[in-house]
Amino acid sequence: MRMLHFSFIVALCAWVGGTCSTSPATAEPKIAGFVAAARADRGVTLFDLDGQAVAELRAPDLRASEPGCVHLAGAWRADASLPLIFCAFEQGDTILRRNVNDAIAPVAATRRVFKLAGAPAQPILAYSTAEETAGRWLTQLFVGTSETLATAQPVLTLTEPAGEALAPLALTTARDRVVGVWYTFEPARGGEFAIFQPRRGLYYLDLVAGANREILNRETNPSALSPDRSWVSYAANDDADAGPLTIRNLITGHTVTFPRLAQSDRGAGSAAFAPDNRHVAWMEGRGHWHLRAPPTFEAYVRIASTTGAIVAEFPVSAINGVGGVRDVFWMAPVGWLDARTVLVQIGPNARNPVALARINSDGSGLAYLAPGRFAGWVYR
Repeated sequence: MRMLHFSFIVALCAWVGGTCSTSPATAEPKIAGFVAAARADRGVTLFDLDGQAVAELRAPDLRASEPGCVHLAGAWRADASLPLIFCAFEQGDTILRRNVNDAIAPVAATRRVFKLAGAPAQPILAYSTAEETAGRWLTQLFVGTSETLATAQPVLTLTEPAGEALAPLALTTARDRVVGVWYTFEPARGGEFAIFQPRRGLYYLDLVAGANREILNRETNPSALSPDRSWVSYAANDDADAGPLTIRNLITGHTVTFPRLAQSDRGAGSAAFAPDNRHVAWMEGRGHWHLRAPPTFEAYVRIASTTGAIVAEFPVSAINGVGGVRDVFWMAPVGWLDARTVLVQIGPNARNPVALARINSDGSGLAYLAPGRFAGWVYR
């Protein structure tokens, strides 16, 4: 049984009638660039939207180059002074560190950090911890700023017998403070490589009303929230990972399910919504990606309107020959550079380390963009 503890009295509210009464989302600033890492131990590189490297940001002992471990805590600056908050290894554990003007310092004394999520262009974030104790996993959620997290107390504490940990996905903010956290559950330990990030359910913790709302139940695997939090994408949680992608409007409750391609035997996921909510891009695939055998996986990227019309779909082989890339079998959306352009992550194989490419929403203009693994957005 899942045990819940709050630092305030809460009401547990369920999804009712397909709509959600969460607080209005904070409007997001415009994307100005992104960060990526070719090697996590060397920090991350700041790129503009044309894929030009602008600055190097140090991140000693960076745990992983991914949005759940990296947050750009300031507005766009074309130099190394952009504040960076990241998960770092330290003595066999994980802590939060920050880099401000190339000075590295801890953000909080808390250890066993699991995942983080931040407010665009602000030093405001939520992070979770995960610790195994007496055969269960104790997972906690903290919110605050890079200055206040050192003394922050958990706003949510859960005991997970299934070895899962709370993972914050996005924040709702008002007047420079967190008023709500969107979160899911992910495996607390790494395991066999998964085609799509394993997740269970979607929840919204309303810090103003003191309510914890279930948006999607544990039988679903949410892959993306739209930038304004009005849409969510998800697939069924099953052992075969073979379900199609469904999108739901969190305001109206309207859902659209995209039947998977006939050749896609690994389901759908890794979705991303366009900033104007008119399109969604996602990955499907076939074959396997086992560590013990040569992978046979082949990815397909699909783009559709949120009204349900397929706009473009293409196999990963379409990237071969572009920018010197060859024999790539992985290509998944990680976001949108603007309302018309998808950013996709490609690779890896022995001749092609992980890199980023771009493609227009109509399937045209596929081009190599930058080296490295996507770690997060930088906003104006």
